[in-house]
Amino acid sequence: MVGAFFLAIIGVIIAYILWHRAKLNSKKNYGVRKIILTCIKENKFDELLRILDKNKKSAANVLEGETLDLLFEREFVENAIGARNWIHLDLLSDEKIIKKINNRLAAVNNLMRGLIVAESSPLHFAIVSKYEGREHVHVSEEEWKLIERTIQNPEWYMYVRADLSVDNIRI
Repeated sequence: MVGAFFLAIIGVIIAYILWHRAKLNSKKNYGVRKIILTCIKENKFDELLRILDKNKKSAANVLEGETLDLLFEREFVENAIGARNWIHLDLLSDEKIIKKINNRLAAVNNLMRGLIVAESSPLHFAIVSKYEGREHVHVSEEEWKLIERTIQNPEWYMYVRADLSVDNIRI
């Protein structure tokens, strides 16, 4: 009886450690692809966002172009933006990732369209700050750094061709 209890406790501890680490490596690329497809199918992205947040620095070295394309599926992008998670914009701030994405224009299009629609997005903050509207809008220092690296950076903006998405929007 006591042995079974300790076995269960050890199992919980091991599961917690593995869950907490959630490290990506090149061997896990196919598994990540399957997770993304499952998340899209079930429309539940919390676990995927957690994995990406923990691994955004290694994503460029680990994930393949096909997997990166899946990360920028419209459903996932819109869900992340709705949760005020800017992981997609953060990923696109990395030139290595931009170069590895197979369909860069589709990825940027899905992201920019989502950012345009969301009032609490970095794109919205960048526009509001430029024209000094909505004084109640507050942006964290980390969000400002992301805005400066991406949306307010003309080289990045033209490199990813974010202008194509913005030009075609009808509000």
